[in-house]
Amino acid sequence: DICISVVKPTISTKIASPIKVSDYIMLNKRIIMNKDIGDFDIESITPEEFEKYCALVLEKSGRETRLTKKTGEQGVDIVGIKNGICVVFQCKKYSSPVGNKAVQEVLAGRIYENAQVAAVITNNTYTKSARELAYSSDVYLLYYDDLSSFNPKI
Repeated sequence: DICISVVKPTISTKIASPIKVSDYIMLNKRIIMNKDIGDFDIESITPEEFEKYCALVLEKSGRETRLTKKTGEQGVDIVGIKNGICVVFQCKKYSSPVGNKAVQEVLAGRIYENAQVAAVITNNTYTKSARELAYSSDVYLLYYDDLSSFNPKI
């Protein structure tokens, strides 16, 4: 039950000198750059590594990506731009379904970053409440395997 909906366009955010995600994780022994990104166990990585993994997949699919700082990030873990469309992502590596707090956070982040699209990424499922809020607020709910083919239309 993934919510996919159309988001009204806003002014595009530009990433000034994006930080390459691959630079962050090149030395990480759990995520090896020469390996296919699908060749390791998602469940064995930390939530921070999950964010970096998601950013790497987005980068490999043609997006400029920027990981946000850990504090004051306003509900955004990754900012990605492709074809002039700015998307903010909230990453949740959970052992239980993701609730609507993640949707609320990424909605705030979409406003804060002046992005056109907001999405939550998880390794799990979403609660009914999260799906309902996402549907009514035009937020994409994604499973991490969906990232390489994620291409929102405005």
